[in-house]
Amino acid sequence: MPTKPLPLIALVLIVPVALLTFFAVRSLSLENDALSVRRERLTKQHTDAAAALVLSRIQGLGAGVLAQTRAAYATGGVEALTNLTRKRVFIYAFVSKLETQIYSATSLEHQYEIARLLQDKAQALAAKLTAEQPTTATLIPYGGGFTLLRCSRGANVTDVCVAVDKSKVAHELRSGLGLAESSTGLTRVGLVDPNGVAMGLQAVDGSHVTTQSLEGLLQGWQLRVEERHSEDSA
Repeated sequence: MPTKPLPLIALVLIVPVALLTFFAVRSLSLENDALSVRRERLTKQHTDAAAALVLSRIQGLGAGVLAQTRAAYATGGVEALTNLTRKRVFIYAFVSKLETQIYSATSLEHQYEIARLLQDKAQALAAKLTAEQPTTATLIPYGGGFTLLRCSRGANVTDVCVAVDKSKVAHELRSGLGLAESSTGLTRVGLVDPNGVAMGLQAVDGSHVTTQSLEGLLQGWQLRVEERHSEDSA
C-alpha cells in the first residue's frame, strides 16, 4: 500500500520539536566543552601551584643548610665546620677561594666512592659560580636516592658548597607533596624521578591524572597529580 503523506499539521508539529531537540543537544555540547576547558584550566593552575610548592621546599632545604654552614665558617672557621660535620648537618662540605681548596670534609665514614663523587661535583659546581650567578644547586643520584648539593659565592670570593643527605631530601620532597595536596585541592600529588621511580603516588579509582615535566632544580622529574572531579563522587 502506498504511504500516505503526513498531514500538514503533523509537519508543523514535528519540525519545531526537531529544531528544539537539535538546539538543546547543541547547547548541552557547548556547555560540556566549556566545563571541560574550565576543568583543564583549574587543573593546570593547581598543578603549577603544586610544582612551585615542592620546588620551594627543596630549595629552602639547601638554602638553610648552606646559610648555616657559611655562618659557622665565618665565625668559627674550619673548626666550626668540623663540628657541623660531626653533627651530620651535612654529609659533605667544601670551601675554596680563588679555586684553591681550603676545606673538604665528609660525615660519610668509609664511603670513599660517594665522598670522591661529591668532591668532584662540588668543585665543578663551584667553578660555575659568578657575580651574576652567586648560587647554584643540583641533585645527585646515589644509593637509590638523591643528595642535594648547593654552592654559593661570598663577597670575598669564598665559595662554600654543602651536600644534604638523601634521607633529608626525600623527607622534604614528601613534605612538599603533602603540603601541595592539602593546599591545592588536588586528590593526590606525586613525583617521578629521572629513573622512573615514583614518590607519594597512590592509585585512586575514578581519578583524572595529569603529568607535568618540571624545570630548574627538578629538571628531568615529573609531577603527577590526580584530581577527583565532582561527577566521580556522585
